[in-house]
Amino acid sequence: MLFALSVTGCSSSKVTWYKAGSGQADFNVDHAECRIIAEQMGRDATLTGKKISIKAYAEAYEECIYNRGWSKEPPAVKKNNTAAEKITLLAELEDDRVSAFNRQFAVPEGFFNTGNTIAAAQGLKNQFLTFRNSQGMALNLTFQQTENRMFKKNDFPVNDPFFIYDKGGEPKEGEKIRWTVFAGEFQNSWLTGIGCYLLLDPANRVTIILTSEISGPDGIPPEGLRLTENQKNDVNAFQEKWIHNFKTAFGGCPDCEKKHTKFWWNMFLR
Repeated sequence: MLFALSVTGCSSSKVTWYKAGSGQADFNVDHAECRIIAEQMGRDATLTGKKISIKAYAEAYEECIYNRGWSKEPPAVKKNNTAAEKITLLAELEDDRVSAFNRQFAVPEGFFNTGNTIAAAQGLKNQFLTFRNSQGMALNLTFQQTENRMFKKNDFPVNDPFFIYDKGGEPKEGEKIRWTVFAGEFQNSWLTGIGCYLLLDPANRVTIILTSEISGPDGIPPEGLRLTENQKNDVNAFQEKWIHNFKTAFGGCPDCEKKHTKFWWNMFLR
């Protein structure tokens, strides 16, 4: 299903944004995060930082929302397995791996595919793969390829009700992954997750987000903290189990020949 979303920015004009398979709730999350990023960019563009440059705000917001797959033009959406033939797939799902951009991304054991959506507009191709497991964990893979605007080395953003727990910082030489561990209470449940941008080159990017429920607070968090000890332990255990796989893009290998698949899958299971 295709949804059209409208948002009023700094000016009085209304802009309609489109993204195949997404609804108002999805847009609200992206809009909130992009607004925070754009406001900071707008302040940085002024002399004192106390006011916001409308021009810088608008440019930063549009680039952010565009990079998340939203477009001002209705995308070509797959209908009855025929209309999408004109859109080249960015990723191919086969058994326990996803092949894209000459890399392989391992699908964790026990996760099953719940969605595979493709869309294209304004020189930007998007493919959205979603997975879940029986424990309620959710894995989202977004593959993007742009012909016009180039992707930048942005940190993975986090906004309320979530907060940053840990951050990868500037990638080391040779690394291209910028990851963030986050946590927070959402719709009466406590969640933790890891999100990352894998920038293969300015025209090709992969976003990976893995989320899981954690226990509720067993008391009052210590002063200045937002998690109790039991929740901190849950987040630490989640990060310890999954962070290596994010740093290696889920065991993805530059040389994507099938003979390497077993090796990288074994590395993933360690």
